[in-house]
Amino acid sequence: MMRVAPAIALARYFQVHKLDFGSVARACNFPLDSLSDPMRSVPARTMANLFVTATQTVKDCAFPIKLAEESIAGNTGLLGHLALSAPTVRAFLECLAGYMPILATGCEVGYTEVHGKGHLFWRSPIDFDMPTKPFNLYIVASLVYRIRVAAGENWVPLAVTFEHKAPDTAARELAVFGPRVTYDADQTSITLDGVTLSKPMPSANEELFAIHKHHAALLLREVMGEQDLETRVREAIGSRLTRETPTLDAVAHDLGMSSRAMQRQLERIGLSYERMLDDTRCAIAERLLRETDRPLIQVAHEVGYGSQSTFTRAVRRWLDASPRAYRQRFRNVGPGPHTRPRAAPGVPMSNGD
Repeated sequence: MMRVAPAIALARYFQVHKLDFGSVARACNFPLDSLSDPMRSVPARTMANLFVTATQTVKDCAFPIKLAEESIAGNTGLLGHLALSAPTVRAFLECLAGYMPILATGCEVGYTEVHGKGHLFWRSPIDFDMPTKPFNLYIVASLVYRIRVAAGENWVPLAVTFEHKAPDTAARELAVFGPRVTYDADQTSITLDGVTLSKPMPSANEELFAIHKHHAALLLREVMGEQDLETRVREAIGSRLTRETPTLDAVAHDLGMSSRAMQRQLERIGLSYERMLDDTRCAIAERLLRETDRPLIQVAHEVGYGSQSTFTRAVRRWLDASPRAYRQRFRNVGPGPHTRPRAAPGVPMSNGD
């Protein structure tokens, strides 16, 4: 789930430029009545679809960057207020990483500092089935413009990475991200220098910052308590897949449970660990094939397969097509959502391509 605050910024942009936001929202089944409250939530795929459709409507691949530039500071709900009242850029980024589940659940988010450089990163939910490019461009550009309030209007990050392919837009429109931009990365991230991290936010307010942090901590506790076991298991599997094949014992340990207890609880809701591992691998492979140009052997390794041939057999079973054929098929269809065919348990699918 995701808070509707970014959609509020989008609606305001359309209103200012005399564009029809209502038709875009209706095309995505986005609930217009939710725009009155930035703390309301909608499915993350609905928000991503809204940004894809809006970008297609204005016929400008750089639209998310322009939206970020024109967005009014502070209109992104609680996290926006945290940014405005934070004492420094560093404090803002630390809060953003720590409280991100308030804005969006299912994303892996982190902030680290190494050798005086700050690194904020996130990864899309493992089972996400919508293009992420427009929304990620908007989020990273929003961060840059927010930091420029403290660091100056010409500031750019040391480096930026995106999980998706490069947008089809002019280089000058991407200049906001600085000279070191990498696409097809394993995460979306922004890296800052130490001087910028220490810059005070012009609207810093220690008392308000403490109030907003307390409110955020309460909301975070509420959000984390609402996550069900299935979601937690899928996230734990996804976080381990890039390093190793996640075993039942390892994932149960990550969740603070015994493997037997986790198996029993999954069985009560009609799930098995083996099927969840297989489904998670499928979801990650599908997204990487759809949204990136990474070599197939790299995709295979990122979902826990040691050889491309084993990965190809798995993809044929999941998607009824070879990895290369699926990637080409999706690009021929276009950027909309794609529903993958899945075999019923124990029922083989045809080999396809």
